[in-house]
Amino acid sequence: MIKQTTDYEAFRSLLRESKYREYLTIYNDEHYAKMRVFVYEYAKAGFYIDKDGEIGNLVVNEPTGRGIGADLLRCAIKLGGTHLQCFDGFLPGYYGRFGFIRSGRQSWNDEFAPEGWDYAKNGRPNVVYMELHKVRKF
Repeated sequence: MIKQTTDYEAFRSLLRESKYREYLTIYNDEHYAKMRVFVYEYAKAGFYIDKDGEIGNLVVNEPTGRGIGADLLRCAIKLGGTHLQCFDGFLPGYYGRFGFIRSGRQSWNDEFAPEGWDYAKNGRPNVVYMELHKVRKF
C-alpha cells in the first residue's frame, strides 16, 4: 500500500540509500512541505508529486523484477502526476511504456550536476522532459 507521509527524513533516507543516489535530488523539509510525498509501506520505495504534477525521485531500493517501480509510477499517475524529467538512457523508454512522451531535452550542464556525480561512470547525459500523453493500461 502506498501512503502519503510527512516524515521527510525517512524519505531522504530512502534516497540516500539508493544505488542511484547521484541521479536523485534531496530537498529540505520546507521544499517537501510544498509537495505530496509518498512511500510504499512494504518496501523501501517512494516518490513525490509537486503542486504542478511533476513526479520526482521515484526510488525503489528493493531487488528489481518485482514490479514495484511500475506500481509506483501507475499510482503517481492516478494521484495526479502528469510529467517528469530524467536523464537520457534507459528511463525515457521505460516511462514511455506508461504513456509518457518526450516533450523537451536539455543538454548536460556541469553547473547543475547532481552532488557526487561520477563523470567517468555516467558521462554527461541530456535531461529529458516527458509529459503524460495517454495512460496505458496493463
